[in-house]
Amino acid sequence: MDLNTVKEYLKIDFDDDNDVLEMLLGAARRYVTDAVGGDTLDESDERVKIVLLALVSDWYEHREYMGKASEKVRYTVRSIILQLQCEVTENET
Repeated sequence: MDLNTVKEYLKIDFDDDNDVLEMLLGAARRYVTDAVGGDTLDESDERVKIVLLALVSDWYEHREYMGKASEKVRYTVRSIILQLQCEVTENET
């Protein structure tokens, strides 16, 4: 996933926040990678894309609480991460 995809999702047509969005995307990747327990994320998986976009969107729109998912996205993020964790566990056995 790249910056343009994030900006399109957030409907941002200016470049002033590019550095912030890149930082948020990097943090979201790390958050999901650590939560799933694998070494890398398969960003071609639509669920991974949704989780990354949901986290970046939530953190961008609620910057004062950055690093903590709001109640609105928490359920979605948890449920998809659980699915991804189960797949990592199955692939390791």
